[in-house]
Amino acid sequence: MAPEPDDSASALAALGIEGVLSHMPGGFFVYRADADEGLIYANEACCRIFGCDDLSAFKRLTGFTFPGMVHPDDIVRVEDSIARQIAADQFDMDYVEYRIVRSDGAVRWIEDYGHYVETKAGPLFYVFINDGTEKHERHRKELASVSAELAEAHVREAEHRSMLRGALSQAEAANVAKNAFLSNMSHDIRTPLNAVVGYAELIRAHLDEAERVRAYTDRVLDASHQLLDVVNETLEISRMEAGHVQLVMAECSLSSAVEQVRRDFAETAERRGIALEADVSGIVHDRVEADVVRLTHLLSQLVDNAVKYSPPRTTVRIVASEEPGSAGGFSTFRLTVADEGIGMDAAFTDRMCLPFERENNTTASGVQGTGLGLTIVRSILDLMQGDLSAESTPGAGSVFTVTLTLRVTHA
Repeated sequence: MAPEPDDSASALAALGIEGVLSHMPGGFFVYRADADEGLIYANEACCRIFGCDDLSAFKRLTGFTFPGMVHPDDIVRVEDSIARQIAADQFDMDYVEYRIVRSDGAVRWIEDYGHYVETKAGPLFYVFINDGTEKHERHRKELASVSAELAEAHVREAEHRSMLRGALSQAEAANVAKNAFLSNMSHDIRTPLNAVVGYAELIRAHLDEAERVRAYTDRVLDASHQLLDVVNETLEISRMEAGHVQLVMAECSLSSAVEQVRRDFAETAERRGIALEADVSGIVHDRVEADVVRLTHLLSQLVDNAVKYSPPRTTVRIVASEEPGSAGGFSTFRLTVADEGIGMDAAFTDRMCLPFERENNTTASGVQGTGLGLTIVRSILDLMQGDLSAESTPGAGSVFTVTLTLRVTHA
C-alpha cells in the first residue's frame, strides 16, 4: 500500500519504517492538523478496521479525512477533547473514544491514541487506533450493572426508610393506644374496685343490720363480677394480639352451638322481660368443622350485648342461615343477632370494635359494660377469617351479622 505523495510520507519511507507500519496489527494513520484535516497516510490495518479491502475503498468511505472517519454524532466531542488534551500537555498522547461506520454499515467503537507534532510539512497528528467495541460493550454492561445495583440499592433504601417511617408511626400509634388503654383500664378497674371498697366499709359499719348487709353484699358481688369481666376480657384480647390463641378445629353441630348460646342467656333474658329466640332452619349442612368454643364465645358476646341493651317487652333473635351453593367442601354461613334495643349511630359503627369503645347512649343508659365485647368478636373472627357487619338505628335496635366460611363434614 503506497502512501499519499507528501513530504511526511517520503520521510516515513526514508526511515525505512513504512513496511513496519503497513503490517503492524493496529491501525495507524497520519493527518494534517489544518482546517481540512486530510490524511497523508493510512496502513492496511486501518483499512481492515473500517472493513475496506484496500486504500482506494478506504478513501471512498472516509474522503481520506479524519472527520470522514468519525461518526458524525461524535466528531465535535472528539475534536474538542483532543484540543483540550493538547492544550493541557502538548508532549503527551491524547486519548479519545468514538464510533465509526464501517463499509458494511456496522457501527464500531474505536480507541484512538494520537500525538501532535510540528514538522517541516506543517503540524501533523500521528494516530494509533484499534477496535474497542468489545471492551466498550463490557464497560457498558458493567456500568448498566452498577447502575441497576445503585437503583436497586436506592429502592431498598427507600423501602427501608418507608419501613422505618411505618415502624415509627406504629410505635407512636402504639404509644397513643397504650396511654388510651391505661386510661380506660384505670377507669374500668377503679369503678368496680371503689364500689367493692365502699360497700365493704358500709358492711363493716352495719354488721348488726342483716338486711342492709345482704344488700351491700349483693352490690359487692356485682362490682366483683364486673371487675372480673374487665380482667378476663382484657387478658383474652392480650392473648389474641400476642398470637397465643390458636383455633382447635373439630367437627361440631352449628345448630347445637346456636341453641347452647340461647340456653345460656335464656334465664337472663327472661328475668329482664326479653324474649330470646333462635332460628336455625336456614342451615342446610349442620355438621361443620370449626372451633366450637370460639364460635360460641363470639356469639355469646353478641347475644350478651343484645340482651343487655334491650328494654323489657322486646325480642332478641339469633338466626343461623347458609348461603346457597357450597363448593369444594366449604359453605358460607351467616349468624345474625338482632335486637330492638337502644341502637347505635352510624359514626360509632366505624369504631365499634376498638377496645373500650362504648356508644354514648349506652353509657347514658347506665348499663354496665367493658367496651371489650366487640373487640373480642373481631379478634376471634380474624382468627377464623370471618367478617362482622352491623346495621343500627338509634332507638330502633341493631342487627349484627357474622359471616363465616366453614368446611362441611357431612351432607
